[in-house]
Amino acid sequence: MSTVTLSSPRTTSSTTHGKTYCVAVPATRSAVRVARESVRAILARSHPELIEDALICVSDAMAYVLDRTPEHPVLTVSVCVHDAFVIFEVEDSDTDARPFSYLGQTDLDAEPLLAIMRNSASWYRVARTWNGHRRATCVSFELPTDGPVQA
Repeated sequence: MSTVTLSSPRTTSSTTHGKTYCVAVPATRSAVRVARESVRAILARSHPELIEDALICVSDAMAYVLDRTPEHPVLTVSVCVHDAFVIFEVEDSDTDARPFSYLGQTDLDAEPLLAIMRNSASWYRVARTWNGHRRATCVSFELPTDGPVQA
């Protein structure tokens, strides 16, 4: 496994979609550290107040994805930075995959790996996806910049 320093990460940007950063790591539990450090570097520039919650939620999302579809070689962590919120997406599809189903609220509430995310994110969802060859899992969530969500 190699480590990349994000002193100047590459982004895409637009006025309506914010700046999007993508980090691909091997689909292993040891790669969680690399993804966490990447998220830390991305948020340090724009929303340092979200770093702690983001690191926990990204770790939990990666653990959830690894448990559901362990056969993928790569996990991708995408971070879309806006002024008022940041959207995160953790997925294990290595190509363009389309969602074919979403977990309902009852199933989301029953997932222990998503418990912290329930209290931190303004919204979250889990999609089961398909790229034409194999199934995959995608966890998306949003952290508001004005503080944690009140349950």
